[in-house]
Amino acid sequence: MLCEKCNTEMNYFKQGQSCGWTCPNCGNGIVTSYVDDIQIDETIYTVTLIPNENISANDLKSLAKICHLNIITAKRLVQNGGVIFTGNAVNTLECCRSLNLTELSVKITPSFPYDI
Repeated sequence: MLCEKCNTEMNYFKQGQSCGWTCPNCGNGIVTSYVDDIQIDETIYTVTLIPNENISANDLKSLAKICHLNIITAKRLVQNGGVIFTGNAVNTLECCRSLNLTELSVKITPSFPYDI
């Protein structure tokens, strides 16, 4: 896209919830709102913990904290597997990023199209 004021090639940018074009020469620009796909995804996702007999105490504590469980309930959940979260895409991403700091494995249904 060329700048209408100075005919210089404009640079595209995306920052936060804004995007647009700006001219590196004269500073002229066009700005509009930007909404990430994950923010408008209305799908309800389910995060299910895959059973694991060999879990560290730190991972167990992390799971208990993330899921607001006591240690005994968290240990049973790790041993047996089960649903640990159900919610929208933004909150599912937050939950999974927290769990990525552990050695726990989860399955997300339906298929989660965003990078964790």
